[in-house]
Amino acid sequence: MKNILVAIDGSDYSKVAIEYGLYLSKILHTQLIGLHVIDIHLLEPPMISDISGTMSLPILSELTPEVEKDLEEKADKLLRAFREQCEREGVTCETKKYTGLVEELIIEEAKSVDLVIMGRRGEHYRLGEVSVLGSITESVLQRAGVPVMVSPEGFTPISAMAVAFDASPPATKAINFAARLSETTGWPIQVLFVTEDRESEKPIIDAIAKSLAPFEVNYSLVIRQGKEEKTIVHFAQSGAVQLLVMGAFGQNKLRRLLLGSTTAYVTKKSPIPVLLLR
Repeated sequence: MKNILVAIDGSDYSKVAIEYGLYLSKILHTQLIGLHVIDIHLLEPPMISDISGTMSLPILSELTPEVEKDLEEKADKLLRAFREQCEREGVTCETKKYTGLVEELIIEEAKSVDLVIMGRRGEHYRLGEVSVLGSITESVLQRAGVPVMVSPEGFTPISAMAVAFDASPPATKAINFAARLSETTGWPIQVLFVTEDRESEKPIIDAIAKSLAPFEVNYSLVIRQGKEEKTIVHFAQSGAVQLLVMGAFGQNKLRRLLLGSTTAYVTKKSPIPVLLLR
């Protein structure tokens, strides 16, 4: 791993994402790239009208440059603070600033990095959204070609991680990624398998052993019975691990709808960061 991208928007979730970015960059000896995108929607007259009240179009057109100036100044302030954090932590960094569609630019920048870190919700998350996650975070999770780590509300140092495994192709990618990460960090892995059918255990156990055979890692197997998404979240809440790695689309029948119900539920409810692979 050489480059980690962290999305910066000034929200509390984004601040936690930066903490995890700094933490991982120091451990993995990577460059940390801070990306801020000025949302083009905030410069459109309807949005400015929403912010400023009912106004005539001439007034709106005069207001737009002022709004753009304020957004530019805010972006510069956020990125300057990010660079100062990186300098204090001894992390090599780069900053990037664009104006456009936030999710499109994050996805484009993701093409040249190894990992993206984002907050669960961004600054402009709306409580009325149907999505269980921020819409931008959800869009990046669906379309980014690299692993995406979604940060929770608070930061906790990582000393162990879990992999939610169901033998699907994304879960196999997840366990392989976790194994490589474990070889670098020394973090032990707890492989979590949730089942409602005891007869399915042996094939899954065999698949886990096969996946981890090429790696020199310390791992243990945890088998739980129950509803998949609630059981995974309960395990994440136990405090046994501080990072959860899983496939973004598993065996769930709804995997082609949005993120799949298990992934979306876990990412929303988990008190620890969730690192997702497609």
